[in-house]
Amino acid sequence: MKNEAIKVLEANSNGQEGSFIYYLHEEDLFHEASYWELYHAMVDIIEATKREPRLERGISAAIAKVFSFIYRSFMWNYCPNDQYSIQGLPGEEHFPDMVDRLDEVFGAYFHGISVKREAADSEIPKHIGKPATRALAQAGYRELDQLASICERDLLKLHGVGPKAVRILREALEEKGLSFAPDSSPRKS
Repeated sequence: MKNEAIKVLEANSNGQEGSFIYYLHEEDLFHEASYWELYHAMVDIIEATKREPRLERGISAAIAKVFSFIYRSFMWNYCPNDQYSIQGLPGEEHFPDMVDRLDEVFGAYFHGISVKREAADSEIPKHIGKPATRALAQAGYRELDQLASICERDLLKLHGVGPKAVRILREALEEKGLSFAPDSSPRKS
């Protein structure tokens, strides 16, 4: 599996036809299937290398090159002084999550930590804010029903999660007939 994943990474690093980088650079297109192919290749590389005491320079260089190119492409797309425009970008409700997933998977490689392979979008409401979304993802919370296992007090301990995010999450849980876990810590009198 690692060899196939490295081939996908190398194809992106070299901008080969059919890779996510190829579509961004040559077609000015956010090609979702190749995005997920790259994402899953990164997850496979992480799993294959996370226990290695030293990172291989060639893989690390390719990852850094791909990461840099993707983020520069996104930046150029939103730069008012640049004519570059990416077609087919996911809508506002999905794009921040997809960017966060890339950030998470590229960072996870260098930290040697696992990332979920799933491609499904998170149920977590996007309007809780990016810091809260990242904090929940890093803590392993991607689905609303997972939040029923944690109390509000513990959720607020996550760096980036504030009262507004908790209120929005509480409302989203209630819409599904769920609630946060009860606070089990003893109350001070």
